[in-house]
Amino acid sequence: MSAAFDGVRVLELGQIYNGPYCGLLLAQLGADVIKIEPPGGEQLRFRSHQPVESHEFVMLNSNKRSVVLDLKTDAGRQALLDLVETADVLIENFAPGTMERLQLAPQRLLEHNPRLIVASGKGYGSTGPYAHMSAMDITVQAMSGSASATGEPDGPPTKAGAAFVDFSGGIHLFAAISAALFQRERTGRGQIVEVSMHDTIYPMLASSLGGLHNNPDHSDCDRMNADSHLRALLLGHNLTLQVSGGEVVLGQWQRVLMAELDGPRARSLRIQIFGVS
Repeated sequence: MSAAFDGVRVLELGQIYNGPYCGLLLAQLGADVIKIEPPGGEQLRFRSHQPVESHEFVMLNSNKRSVVLDLKTDAGRQALLDLVETADVLIENFAPGTMERLQLAPQRLLEHNPRLIVASGKGYGSTGPYAHMSAMDITVQAMSGSASATGEPDGPPTKAGAAFVDFSGGIHLFAAISAALFQRERTGRGQIVEVSMHDTIYPMLASSLGGLHNNPDHSDCDRMNADSHLRALLLGHNLTLQVSGGEVVLGQWQRVLMAELDGPRARSLRIQIFGVS
């Protein structure tokens, strides 16, 4: 059986994690992904302390071909437009306005290939009060409130260790491309699809936002982490305990506890651990 995206050609103007991960997902499902890099190479190549490509670059750009184009020159832009005529998808996650400054706005790309799917990954979308703002994983964690749902209850907002915002944006962009390719099978036409990283985070904050919704008069409503951590413990969603040699995490710890102990003993242990009834 052939791969799902066998025969699909993708031009990837990806930077760092968002666009490259989207391109990687397509490549892993059989697409011919051509990474377009500027002279000198994409900046993620050079995060290694050794004279080789960084681990992150190799991990996110396997199964791809690569070509260097200087899109700031007429020759480079024309070379890209020539490739666009043969492509099914173009991915970009440049800062807002970059494609327009390069004279490669999505509308122009569609003029050269009406069947093209132009996929843009942005921090806050192309419309609205934040559309002009550049974004990084950490800034979207802060703007979305996820940093306030992370960390110690009495501590400051804390960045999650993983760059989940960048990768969430890439995953959602992959889904948008898949849907657009499916729709093209019906209509024969390409389109522009866009994903705001900021928008993808709110479903992940369902528990924290639910806590605020259920307690609108909470005096600490602007600090979701204190509320969400306490609610998680009291509802039995998770529990981390120190043990010899490290930590152990129990999911749905109350169910585990109740399965092992009768009701009164379980309540007694719960009070010993948390000081609450």
